[in-house]
Amino acid sequence: MIIIFVGFLFRVFLSINHLYLGGIPGVGLDYMSFHQEGIAYSNFITEAGIFNLNNEGYGYRIGWYYSVFLGFVYNIFGDSILLGSILSCIVWLISALIFRNILIKIKIKRNLMSIALFIYTFVFPISIVYTSITLREVYMLCFVNLILLLSINILNTKKIFSYSNIINIFFIVVSFVLFMCLHRANIISSVMLLILCLMYYLQNQIRLKLFYIIIMGIALVFYLEQSKILESLFDQVITYQSGHFIETTRYRASYYDKNDIASTTYSFINFLIHSSKNIGNYFIQPSIFRVSNMLDVVLLVENFMRISIIFISILRFFKKFDNKTIFNIALLFLLIMEITYAQSTVNWGTASRHHVQSIGLYLILFFFPHKRFFTVKNNEK
Repeated sequence: MIIIFVGFLFRVFLSINHLYLGGIPGVGLDYMSFHQEGIAYSNFITEAGIFNLNNEGYGYRIGWYYSVFLGFVYNIFGDSILLGSILSCIVWLISALIFRNILIKIKIKRNLMSIALFIYTFVFPISIVYTSITLREVYMLCFVNLILLLSINILNTKKIFSYSNIINIFFIVVSFVLFMCLHRANIISSVMLLILCLMYYLQNQIRLKLFYIIIMGIALVFYLEQSKILESLFDQVITYQSGHFIETTRYRASYYDKNDIASTTYSFINFLIHSSKNIGNYFIQPSIFRVSNMLDVVLLVENFMRISIIFISILRFFKKFDNKTIFNIALLFLLIMEITYAQSTVNWGTASRHHVQSIGLYLILFFFPHKRFFTVKNNEK
């Protein structure tokens, strides 16, 4: 607990330092956009009245509901950007307490728990910065941790429709809805996770062989191609990526040139190639050949840590050990979320922000114990 609260106080200090004592390198200006939109929504509340918040007076849209939340807070307490930053620090504190609760639920040893909490709190410098200012990533981090914790609670309950499970299911639905409101990519991630979890459950029930799973996967891809769903997804990715280039055709931290993206046309092969390039760049950029400042060095080291954990986790996925369901859910959640964000990212600055919400999942997978941790015992007399 001491590690968590020291981390909270450190983030509060960083918030004050950034706003009043000189700033933090590499922060960018997106945090100001959310703050200013929060002020705009606060003014809308004042003008329209709390009971007349309809679509006619304000353009509600996915990705900006974080600013709607800020607007409500600003309308009550005043539109101070320090207040917005302190809120981010508080939400990080809640996320860390949830993360600690997960570690307890899966019965990680006390000494390893301290190491995991220390890494979660201090070892990812970029995360420290982004969870100290008015950005939505810290809220997504909190919801991701909460969804995993609620999943553990559900699986650790004997009766599916018990009172406690109904409460857990209600809150996991609410968490998913709020998570999806924060970013359009979260909608895709959440839907894909739920579908794959359902398929995983069915596979465990009917014990499908790997051969049949592969055949079903090929059939699904064929259907998506013939129905032009893949082409539609490809067009959306290209359009979204092109939108990152507003004032110039290329930025220092960009993976691509705007013209390279705009000239890419759809074919199934191009879909696979471009998607793979997006994933590769998302995880390895800045490469050692493109590092040009200290911030790039930090990102390079963080990327190496993430890639190592994913590699170890995939190897563990093929091993047999008790109670792998939570491990598998966490791994699915991580891979789906990261792959989805990779498709909408064109530079490693934005990628560094998208990595923030998955830090808890990375560490859960890395420290996950290979032993039985549920208290439920079968055939117990």
